[in-house]
Amino acid sequence: MPEELPHAWPWEHGGAWTELLESTGRASDGGGSKLQATSLGAIMRVRSGQLGLGELDYKDDAGRAAMEALAEVWRAPKGRQLAGELVHSLEMLYDIIERPEGGGSSAYKGAVKQALDVAAALTTAGNNLPSVEQWRRFRAAASGALPAPTQRERAATRARMAATGYVPPPTRGGRDGERLTAMQVAVREATNAARKAAKTITWTAIEWRKTNAPERRVGPSHGGVEG
Repeated sequence: MPEELPHAWPWEHGGAWTELLESTGRASDGGGSKLQATSLGAIMRVRSGQLGLGELDYKDDAGRAAMEALAEVWRAPKGRQLAGELVHSLEMLYDIIERPEGGGSSAYKGAVKQALDVAAALTTAGNNLPSVEQWRRFRAAASGALPAPTQRERAATRARMAATGYVPPPTRGGRDGERLTAMQVAVREATNAARKAAKTITWTAIEWRKTNAPERRVGPSHGGVEG
C-alpha cells in the first residue's frame, strides 16, 4: 500500500500493482526546484494531496479547495492544453492493459475509468465537483497507485503486444523471457503515463498560483520541492 495516500489504499478490490508502485517510486530525473517538481516529486505530491497550491494545501477542506483551484484552470481557455494532457495520460493508463476476450470485471480498468470520469468533471464547465472520496481515488490512479491487472489481463496484454510485433511471441515451454518482457514494457509505459499525469497536475497548480497567489514563492516542502 502506498503510505503517502491519506487513509491508505483507496481501492476496495484488487491488490496493489507492486511493480508499478515500485517503478513510480524511483527517481527518473533531477533538477527540481521550489516551484517545479521532478517526476518523483510530482508523484509524491499527488499521492499526498500537497499539490503546491500554497495555503490551500493545508486547509481543513484541502481536497475540495484543490479541486476548485484545478478546475478553475482546466475550465478556462488557457488551461485547455493542460486538461487535454491530463486526459491523454489517463487514457494511456487505461489502454496499456488489454481486456481479456469475453470481458469481465477489472479492478485496474475500473480504477482508471473512475479517474477519467473525475477528470471529465473537473475539466468541463458547469459540472459539479466530484466528492472528496472520488478526488482521493483520482489522485491514486493518476499517480500510479492502482490495482494489479489480473492474470487474464496480463495474458491478454502479452498476446496483444506479440500480435502487433511490440514484443516477440512467446516460445515453447511457457515461462520465457518474452512473457516477462511484455509486462515489463507495460510497467514502463504505465510509469511514464502516471508521471506525465502527476506532472500535469502540479503544472496546473503552478498556473493557479501565478494568478491567485503570485506573492507566495516559497513555503513548506514535500518530497524536496515546495508545497
